[in-house]
Amino acid sequence: MSRADVSNDAFAVSHLRVEKGLPAWFVIFLVLVGLSGLHVVLHYHEHGVLSLHHIVISAFLVLNLLINFWELGLYFTGDTIRQEYLDRKDYYKNQPTVAATDMFKRKIPLHKVFSFKQWTGIWASYCHFDVGYSRRGSFGYNIDVGNGFSTVLPATLFVFGMTYE
Repeated sequence: MSRADVSNDAFAVSHLRVEKGLPAWFVIFLVLVGLSGLHVVLHYHEHGVLSLHHIVISAFLVLNLLINFWELGLYFTGDTIRQEYLDRKDYYKNQPTVAATDMFKRKIPLHKVFSFKQWTGIWASYCHFDVGYSRRGSFGYNIDVGNGFSTVLPATLFVFGMTYE
C-alpha cells in the first residue's frame, strides 16, 4: 500500500485528524530548554557564575532524563508500540524518516505530556529503522529498557549535585 492509496485505511483517517495540542518537537524543545534553563538559573543563584561546563552537562543530563522517560514508556507500553508499528508498517514502507518526521509533528495535548501513551510514536517510528524495538525479547529493547530503569536516579542526582555544589 502506498502513502497515496490510503483513503479507506483507519490509520490514514486517524493520522490526518487534527488534534489540539503542541507538536511533539515543540514539547521536546520546551522540556529541554526549560529544565536545562532551570538548572542554569539555580546554579547561578547558588554560585553567582555561569559555567559553560555546567550548562552543557546539564543539557546533556536533561536530555538523558527525557530519553529515560521514553525508555520507561517502552517498557510500560511495549505492546501498544508493537501494534502501532504493525499498523503503520505498510504506510511507511521504505520511508523511515517520514515516519519519524510525522511523529515529531504529532500533536500532544498539554494535559497528556507526561503520559507514556502519548509518546509511543517515538518507538513505533524508530521500529522502521530497527524492527527489534517492536519485540520485547530483542537486545536493543532490553538494553534501552535497562538504561531507562538504571540511569534515572544517577542522572538526577548528578544534575542536582552539579547545580548546587
